[in-house]
Amino acid sequence: MSRPRFATIGLSLILVAATAVAGCTSSAASPSGSSPGETASGAEPSASESPAEIPTETATTEATATATADPTAAPDATPTSSLAIIIKPSAILKPHGFNKTGDLVLARGGHTATLLHNGLVLIAGGAGPAGMPLDMAELYDPTTGTFYQTGSMHYARFHHTATLLDNGKVLIVGGGYPSHTAELYDPTTGTFTMTGSMSFDREGHTAVKLPNGKVLMVGGGGDYSTANTAETYDPATGHFTFAGHLGIPRVDHSAVLLTNGQVLIVGGRQSTTGVIASAELYNPAAVLFSFAGTVAPGRRDLTATLLANGRVLVGGGCGTGTSHVGNAQVYNPSTGAFGSSTTMVVARCQYTATRLNNGKVLMTGGSPGYQKTAELYDPATGTFTATYSMAVGRLDHTATLLPNGRVLIVGGLSDEEQGQFGSPVTPSAELYTP
Repeated sequence: MSRPRFATIGLSLILVAATAVAGCTSSAASPSGSSPGETASGAEPSASESPAEIPTETATTEATATATADPTAAPDATPTSSLAIIIKPSAILKPHGFNKTGDLVLARGGHTATLLHNGLVLIAGGAGPAGMPLDMAELYDPTTGTFYQTGSMHYARFHHTATLLDNGKVLIVGGGYPSHTAELYDPTTGTFTMTGSMSFDREGHTAVKLPNGKVLMVGGGGDYSTANTAETYDPATGHFTFAGHLGIPRVDHSAVLLTNGQVLIVGGRQSTTGVIASAELYNPAAVLFSFAGTVAPGRRDLTATLLANGRVLVGGGCGTGTSHVGNAQVYNPSTGAFGSSTTMVVARCQYTATRLNNGKVLMTGGSPGYQKTAELYDPATGTFTATYSMAVGRLDHTATLLPNGRVLIVGGLSDEEQGQFGSPVTPSAELYTP
């Protein structure tokens, strides 16, 4: 299946307190007069600047005190006392943009990241440093900024899906060998258990949790074919049930739950015709797929993001051959049509799109190459603007909106850090603050 150091902002704040002879007053001065969120000139860092590196979200300080004598003072004069408080550049938390957080236990790309009910983030599977699928999983703790290992899956998986169920467990589906299997992660025990299997092999498929708590699996590919089928998983029974046929087989597409309870499936590719421009709607009540218009051009490895107004932003992706798509269109469920094309700042494929709490959509990384760039889509204006860049260029990574409004960027393929046998996966992670 085709899937294709940090510039530290120098900033130190030095406060000097001088005590003179009797009758003199103490004074403190700051050479730069800048605050932690500004450059020495007082201006905000530009979008091209990289954020300062932080090991955790807690800044630390280093203080030293010295007593020195002024050689020009009278013999009985009180020695000058100076206090220097130095804030290390590595400890500064940039107020906006990307900041480095802890590294993964094991570098990976093509994995999944799922926010749990307890606030932790489950990272599962993906391709590791040796370029092979992983069964290992780990957890990220936003309060400490660290990753640590949890239970391992029964099968190594790559380009699988992970869906948080209403009961707090996580359903892991496909992408393994065999790729028709599924398992459940229980956060209370930190272990994986096997559950029912699908009727079809799936990798590069989509999984969407429906309003009734069931999970819809759509399309995907096996070793030699692309599926045109769908199945639903019922957490109450632990079984998969056939859920109809797509209009055309598709893999590496995108799917999103609409506010009306239907599911929009858009783009992707199939082995016989290449990239796909069409979209389909799935109606859970009728167990039926129907045509839902087209995007231009056709694309795979795209994103579809539900906006606060109920519309869907469909952007980017890989086009025909080696081309990359640099536009986006908005789907309106009320009219059942896609709007006119809007140009993105950068054409990108295998990237992430995350709706922020302010309603804007953050897009990060992707190909061509391993992009550090990021951009924001504003639904109010219908336009894209560049924002801060990541410290590490990456694609096939994950982005997870945390309860505090930040976005956790994890792993991915990168040309900046080479894994075993030259596999370009990175263990790095970053936090984006709007």
